[in-house]
Amino acid sequence: MAWKRGIMALADVYDALVSERPYKKAFSHADAVKIIQDSKGSQFDPALTDEFINIIGENRKGPAGP
Repeated sequence: MAWKRGIMALADVYDALVSERPYKKAFSHADAVKIIQDSKGSQFDPALTDEFINIIGENRKGPAGP
């Protein structure tokens, strides 16, 4: 069950980073991936982080969907 929480945490952080908010501009996909990678091992499980980045693609231009 812990891996499910880890995946949700990664997805939530990624979404928060690449989404524009009234108080901040959106980070690029590359910047969001770098921030998440920098938190690997401290905030995020290393294996889950690697798989998450593999799934979303390191070179993706931005979030999918509306």
